[in-house]
Order: sequence, then structure tokens, then C-alpha cells
Amino acid sequence: EAYDYFGNNQGVSISSDYVIVGARRESTGGNSAGAAYLFGLPPIKVQGNSIDIADGDTTPDLADDTDFGNVATTKTVTYTIQNINSTVDLTVSDIIVSGANAADFVVSNITLPATITPNGTTTFDVTFTPSSFGVHDATIAVNNNDCDVYNFAIQGNKSFGGDVLLVETGMIYPTIQQAVDAAVAGNHIKPLSNRNYPENVVVDKNLTFTSDFTDYKNININQVKVVDGIKLVIAGDMSIVEVLHLEATGEVEVTGSTTDFALLSSATGTALVINDSPTNTVQGNVIMERYMPPVSDITGGYDAQAYHLFSSPFTSAPISQFGDDMNLVLTTAYNTAPEPAYIRPFPTFFQYEESNAGTVTSAYYNPFISNYKVPTSANLKVGKGYQANIATGTTVDLNGTLNNGDQSIAVTNSGGGFSQEGYNLIGNPYPSPIDWELVLAASTGIEDAVYIDIPVNQYQGIFAEYVNGVSNNGGKKEIASMQGFFVRTTGGGTVNMNNGVRLSTDTRFFKTTETENLKEGLVRVALKSETSLDETTVYFENGATSNFDGKYDAAKIHKMNATLPTLYSYNEGTEEYFAINGLGSFDANRELPLAMNILKDGDYEITLRSMKYFHSKHELYLYDAHTGTLHNLKTEGDYKFTSKKGTEIKRFVLLFKTEANANVFVDEKVVVYPNPTSNEFSYSLKTNREGNYTIRLFDATGRMILAESKTKEGAFLEGIINLEKQASGLYLLQVSNAESTKTVRVVKE
Repeated sequence: EAYDYFGNNQGVSISSDYVIVGARRESTGGNSAGAAYLFGLPPIKVQGNSIDIADGDTTPDLADDTDFGNVATTKTVTYTIQNINSTVDLTVSDIIVSGANAADFVVSNITLPATITPNGTTTFDVTFTPSSFGVHDATIAVNNNDCDVYNFAIQGNKSFGGDVLLVETGMIYPTIQQAVDAAVAGNHIKPLSNRNYPENVVVDKNLTFTSDFTDYKNININQVKVVDGIKLVIAGDMSIVEVLHLEATGEVEVTGSTTDFALLSSATGTALVINDSPTNTVQGNVIMERYMPPVSDITGGYDAQAYHLFSSPFTSAPISQFGDDMNLVLTTAYNTAPEPAYIRPFPTFFQYEESNAGTVTSAYYNPFISNYKVPTSANLKVGKGYQANIATGTTVDLNGTLNNGDQSIAVTNSGGGFSQEGYNLIGNPYPSPIDWELVLAASTGIEDAVYIDIPVNQYQGIFAEYVNGVSNNGGKKEIASMQGFFVRTTGGGTVNMNNGVRLSTDTRFFKTTETENLKEGLVRVALKSETSLDETTVYFENGATSNFDGKYDAAKIHKMNATLPTLYSYNEGTEEYFAINGLGSFDANRELPLAMNILKDGDYEITLRSMKYFHSKHELYLYDAHTGTLHNLKTEGDYKFTSKKGTEIKRFVLLFKTEANANVFVDEKVVVYPNPTSNEFSYSLKTNREGNYTIRLFDATGRMILAESKTKEGAFLEGIINLEKQASGLYLLQVSNAESTKTVRVVKE
């Protein structure tokens, strides 16, 4: 019978350090034969990041540090060699790096040969310093007295200009977005360079952005979007250049009492916040800037120390925050002084009190100006406008908790006459621009016009107006963040805003916009002096009247008794002065009187700034009652004149001459002229129907010889058709849209 030497049929015995394999023995007549073999267990093990690396591993992995990841300059990892034998020493004679990029990996921090006692460990470092961009491969061979060679593959990647650190892994990435993509929830991302990161970063996991800089201007990120259900923590100084977007359940929290997180503003634009929900307000303290752009390109604006209108995008920001951007003087004695012009030091910061309308004690200030008062409360109020004496080129910064969601602003009318009653200085309450026309749709009891002050010298200004798609002096419907503006009510009302009125793109503070609507003509003329210019605008639209209409007109606010010349239209016998005058459907017999305030003797000009939506046959004449001159502004250019100083100088009349072409102005009729024609002819259709039109021309046989599409501009659809290559005879012109088709005969001689 056969047995092994260990008393069983297995032939194997295992201890903690050895394996003994025994051959069978035979019992034959008292003789026995057999053998035993002793094997030691492999005592060596190598780990990276506390994870075993298999001997012969050929697949580098970030988890066990055999993959160094993206490295901008250099990265060092530490490996651990374990002697898992409990009785025998392990000797490491050498560690060799081989392979295509062996020179980029250097072994250090180990003395060789190294003896590792039973159950002991030692470590060695490998430093990766890539010599070129791209992936670098090598093999580590640990020569030892156990298995001769323990080897495994390593690799690393040279990143392209990486300067964004994923803190938890030590990995460097070339962009913030790449770091976000590589991160896991709870990680920290740290931009390392003082620069702009021109990225639109989408944050789709809970992360923290941090930095080592102490000035938020050092790290500028173009855009950051936080998606639904995700929270981004800002724990270091940095700023947004364009947009911070929070989806409906996305969150941003600014932490740390010294963390400065800012919305930047510069000559190229101002950063804004998009809140998809009225409840996902940015948490914590945020800085918002407003750069004061030059206004010299806008109707004679003044580029220096001057009064500008402001508002606050924060729930409760102290007025004192203006103190580092201007000489802030709050002399409240100004409010009750019999002659406020004499108060010293003279205030540089004001609010507007409509309830004071009509109360005038000053010999220098008119009723409108007398409503400016110095604030007596410490904080800026949400939705209220303010006036501050600040130089263009300055960047104003305020900070606090940003506003979000519904905002309502009560406006009042306390009487005092057309020229000053009912004007309320309010402001954009959001960290983003707003659309005035959307605000109007949600508001009650207010007129449609909006007024923004433009400085013309240190103390005086004119207004930019906008109403019903028409601008004057550069007015617009887009109102920038931190912008104050005037509105008017005749009987009190409420200006209502919500996130739906906010815009998702930046707009320059005084950028002009204008919409066509159903206008039958628009004329903008201006009074010019050597150093200033003031516009007045007239347009024709069905529904407007010659009286002041809150839906169509903007009043002329005489802001200051000054040397600035102003121009406006008016209604005789009333106090109705118009900056923008909307009139009804075009009337060829319309005569529109103009008035001027000229407070300095000198030379002046009336200039045609714009004439649009009219028929090409329209003419525009300026009649000078002082000289009896009739001047064609359309064909003869600017009208020059000399004037003595005075207020409400009623010298000029605008005339729209159309008698010779009266047939052109008949509604819903296609007019062709000349007809007959020897070569080309013009066609015209006066209609209120908007949209695209198709123009077709047929010869006498019914063959179509021309087809084109046109979009109507203003009240008239016009065009010219050349018949030079066509035979003499009868033609049929057809003008059609989705609603109707009109035809007219044309004869070529």
C-alpha cells in the first residue's frame, strides 16, 4: 500500500513560508522508497497607492499609480515593496527602468542593494518628467533574490499647458472642464495661473472651486453653468467674465469670510447671472462690478467726472461701498437748505423723491432738479435708482447677497405739472440686464417710456429716451445691471419684474435699439452746437394722436437750467413737450412745430439724423419762421443759423411735402410710376400688413418673366423693375402675400 511521508494521500504540506511536496513511498518486503521537495513561497509584493501591482502587469492604471496621468511638468509617486515571508530576508539588488521612454522616469529615495526583513517593507520613488507632449511608456524591473525579476508597466502623459489642479489626485489638466470631467463628487479643483480661462464650464457633480490667489481678478472664468441637482462651492478668490448660470435646482455657495467671488465688468461687457428658478439664489457674498463706459459717442455725452444713474443688484448693500470708487459726499443738510446750491461740501450722491414734485426754493434749480435729495438711510434700496458723480472709465464695485425672483416697485404721482410730476427714479434690481418691454407687460399704471440720464458735463445732462420701439438720444429697451432709470406714472402704479424679464446676454449701457413695428415713417432731427447735440424724434403710427399718449410718446425732461441747447416738439397751448412724438397715420398736410432752449448766444445747426420707413418720394422740409426760409433737410443737408439765448424759442416747423405724389399714399393700392415707361418703373404699396411679399411680372401671353420676394419695411413696400430687355407692350405686375393678391397693368413704350 502506498502512503506519503506525511501520513496521507495528498503528498503536499503547506506552512506559512514553505510548500513541501512528497513523492509516494512503496512498502515492499520491508523496504521503502520515496522523496520530499521543499519550496519557499514568493516573499515579494509591490504596491502603489496601497493596491497590489501584479508581477508582469502590462496595463498601467491610475488607481495603483502605475499610470501617472496628465502631468504638466513633473510628478513623483511612491511604491512599496513588501517582504511577506516571516522567516527569510528579501534582498532587492537593483531597480531598473527600461522601455521606449525610460529616460523620463527616474528611481530615487532607495539605497541599493536593499535588505527587507521578514514581514518588512521599504519604498522607492519614481519621478516622471516628460520630455515631450503625449504618452510616455516604460517598465519597472525590481531585481531580487526571490523571483529574480518583478516587473510592471508604467506610463504618463505630458499635458498641453496644464495649469488646473485636481487636488485629490494631484493631476494637472489643461482646462477646468477637463478637471471637472475627471473629478468625482466632493473633489476640489484649483486653477493655478493668473490668467483668463476662456471656457464655458459645465459643472455636473458636487465640486469645490478654490484658489491660492488673494485677488479675484487673478482667475477669470468666462462662463460656468451648474446643472440641476448639483452644488458648486466657491472657496477661493476668482471671477466670472460673462455668465454664471444656475439651472432650476443648481446651487452656488460662496464660503469663507475672506473669499472674493466677483462678476467682472470691463469695456467689453459685464458678467451676469442666469437663475432658472426664483429660489436658487447664489448663496454667500458676491462682488458685482459696473464699468463706466465712455459716452462721448452718444449724442454729445461727456467723458469725465459726471453724474450717472445706478441701482443695486443686492438685497442690502451699504451706500458707503461707493466710497472706494468716488469722492462720496452725503451732506444731508442739502435736503432742507433754503438754497441747496450753496451747501458745502456739495453732495455727490443723490436719490430722487417724486413726492417732492413742484416744491422749489432754489433760484438755480428747476422743479425737476429740486426733487434730488441726499439719502438719509445707510443702505441702497432694492429697485430704487440713485445718482452718483463718478468719472467714465471707473469700475464701480458693490457686494452682498444677489437679488433673484419677483420684485415689485411702487411708483407715485404727487402732482406739480406735466414737466415734473409722476417721474420716479427706479433701478434694475438684478445681476443681469432686463428687457423694458417685458417689464411693461407685467406692470400697471405706468407710461411706456423709459428715460436714462446721459451726462454732458460734470453737473448737467440730457436724457436718452425709448418708447414703442423708438429711441432718442441713444435710448434703448435693454437696461443694464446696476442701471438706474426714470419712469412716469399719471396716477400711481407698480413696476413688476420677475426672472422672465431678465436677459441672458450682456448689453452695453447705452446701446441703441429700434424696432419697425407698423411705423409709416420716422424722422430724427437734432440741434447741434460746437460741443453738444440733442435729438428729437417724430414718427407716424396708426393709433397714436397729436396729444401726449403714454403708449407712444416720451416727454422732454428739462433736467437743468444750463447752457446745453435742447430741441423738442410741442403742442401749442399746453405743457406737453415731446422728446419722442408719436403721431397717427401719415398726413401729408402735417406741420409739426419745434421749440428750442438756447441759453447761450451763438451758431447752431438743425441736422437730419435719420429718416426711415417713409416712401422714397417723401421730402422733409424745415421752415424757419425767423427768416422765412424753407429748407429741404433731405436733399440740402444741415440748416445753419444764429440764435440769441432764450427758452422755448418757437422758430421752426417740420413739413412733409407729398402733394406731387399724393397717389402713392393711398392705402392698399399698388402704384406704378412712370406708367407708361420706356425702360424701368417703380412700384409701391402702402399697407399695414407685415411679412414677406412675392412680386411677379407677366407678359401679355401670361409668361412669368420675373419673380422675387421682398420684406416690407415700414408702411411701404417698394421696388424697381427694369424692362430694358423686354419688348414693348402690356405687362401685368402682381404683388401678393398670404392674405391677398393685387395686380396692376404696366405699359412699356
